[in-house]
Amino acid sequence: MSTMIERVARALDPYAWSEKGFSIRREVSKQQARAAIAEMREATPAMVEVGTEARWRSAVRDANSINEIWNVMIDAALKEEA
Repeated sequence: MSTMIERVARALDPYAWSEKGFSIRREVSKQQARAAIAEMREATPAMVEVGTEARWRSAVRDANSINEIWNVMIDAALKEEA
């Protein structure tokens, strides 16, 4: 499986990853992906709210609940208006 940076880079610029010979363009997309992921480090109020709710709904604090919390927080971020 690819890293999160590569997954985001591929989403940002799928054409750069479609053929060989786009190494510079791929590197640029990786830099953009790293910057986008870094900006997500600080959660928005909506993300914190749904993450907190998901945390308290989960009876067991394990990797699955962490994954659930992460997913609902990202979902909240994707619903926000730009």
